[in-house]
Amino acid sequence: MFSGWFGGQQQQETSTSSSSSAAAIPGVHETIMIDSTMEQAMKVITDYDSYTKFLKNLDEVKVVHRSDDGKVCDVKWKVTVTVKTVTYTLRLTENAAGDGITWEVSPDDSGPFSKNIGGWRLKTVDVDGEKKVEATYYMDVDFNVWLPGFLKDMLLGKSLPETMNAFKKRIEEHAVQ
Repeated sequence: MFSGWFGGQQQQETSTSSSSSAAAIPGVHETIMIDSTMEQAMKVITDYDSYTKFLKNLDEVKVVHRSDDGKVCDVKWKVTVTVKTVTYTLRLTENAAGDGITWEVSPDDSGPFSKNIGGWRLKTVDVDGEKKVEATYYMDVDFNVWLPGFLKDMLLGKSLPETMNAFKKRIEEHAVQ
């Protein structure tokens, strides 16, 4: 996934994680609190086929391969940024503990990326006596073409909160059902 090219529209409060575990996260990352269970959050995060319903600029998502246990998926993305449409494939893997996913770009279909790695790390926490999910989204990307650092930072800086907020809204909507 590259949130720089598909983020949501809602603005919610988010904060950059400063925990010691965040120090080991590559690239950019952000952490938010979500009113749901771990299972509800994972259900939305791993429902790749529904991403076009709530992520901006995402034209198409297609699972092109799924492992027998369903924990590893190769997913083709078609994304439009301004007037440019790009496609690429990511391999998404659910963590063994069921507390998140990781991804990496496919070397066979990397699209505009020389590197695109990232994931979700989820943790159940107690906030004022209520169980919530602390969700950290992280990614590290490099492009096949040169981009000035400020442009890459702008894309990531604007889109990361938008993506987080779109997922938060979607997860919380599904948590009340």
